[in-house]
Amino acid sequence: MELKENEQQILYFNELGIKYLETNPAHSIFYLNQALLKARCLNIAPNKNKLLAVTYNNLGCYYNNSNNPTKALEFFQKSAKLGHIKGSDHKSTAYAHLNIAGILSKESQHEKALRHALKSARYLKLSPESLQKNSATLVSAYQIIGMEYFHLDQTMDAKSSMETALDLCTKYLGKTHSKFYEISEFMSKNFRLRSSFGQHRVNSVQNSRNLTPCHVNNRMLKNRLASFMNEQSHSVQRPLSKPRPKRITRFILKSGDISYLRKVENAAASRIQAWWKGIVTRTHLNDFFIKQNIRKAEVKAREACEEIERLKEMLAKNSTRASQDSSAEGFYDYIFTRKLSIQNVPSSHVFKLK
Repeated sequence: MELKENEQQILYFNELGIKYLETNPAHSIFYLNQALLKARCLNIAPNKNKLLAVTYNNLGCYYNNSNNPTKALEFFQKSAKLGHIKGSDHKSTAYAHLNIAGILSKESQHEKALRHALKSARYLKLSPESLQKNSATLVSAYQIIGMEYFHLDQTMDAKSSMETALDLCTKYLGKTHSKFYEISEFMSKNFRLRSSFGQHRVNSVQNSRNLTPCHVNNRMLKNRLASFMNEQSHSVQRPLSKPRPKRITRFILKSGDISYLRKVENAAASRIQAWWKGIVTRTHLNDFFIKQNIRKAEVKAREACEEIERLKEMLAKNSTRASQDSSAEGFYDYIFTRKLSIQNVPSSHVFKLK
């Protein structure tokens, strides 16, 4: 009983914190801190992670409303991390990811914002029974997804996401809702109607696309564009020496999809950059190996010169010693021959001192 009372009290404090968020921020942060303290004090409770995720999310909303996005992002990330634990609340996790996407979008980190917006939409779809209750949040999630795709110059994905948001808004919220007017106005300003040829080409590309956030500098996008170009090149059965007819090219430029042409241009640009970077890298690598070989040859030449000087010194020492030895041998030969000559003299010829 005490456990249920504590959980109800935590939820009540969170409700009061959200209630006074706009009118009295001091009361709001007081109730939210009380809820956080009581949620942390729950030792063994099955709903502890859910209550902590809700409290962290509400604290992030308070700091975001107080113009402190850094602190708000910290609490939203804590709430999102608790969503990865088994048995967590998908609703609070989706709200946390959606709030993170909003903050990152304001900081012009559109690629990261897109990832979190996609995660938010995925968590909201995990509970179909509450889809009607969370329909406004799901519409906002797809609206943010479309905006982030639009900022990343992915027009087809942006239009598809906006159309999904518009369909959900029409189905659950009605055409009189403010979201319906916002999405309709954005689409009328930024997207134009395409011809039947362009629409057919768009549909052929949409079936094989991967709804993942990517950028031109991302390796995943480069691989995707390279595979896309290979598929396009294999789809046209003609020799490589024969170019595409000019009339078909003109027709594509007149009535084709601009985003499709932009993808082709980006793919060509990425290939050219990779080719040029490969040439520059190989040139630098060859220069590096040549310089290394020059250094090794210089070291070997220096060692050979030192060895030659050492051998010359040894030869000089040996020559001086040999000359000294030859002079000593001549002196010894002179003494030896003199002694023999004295011994061979007759005794009568020996002079004796008197």
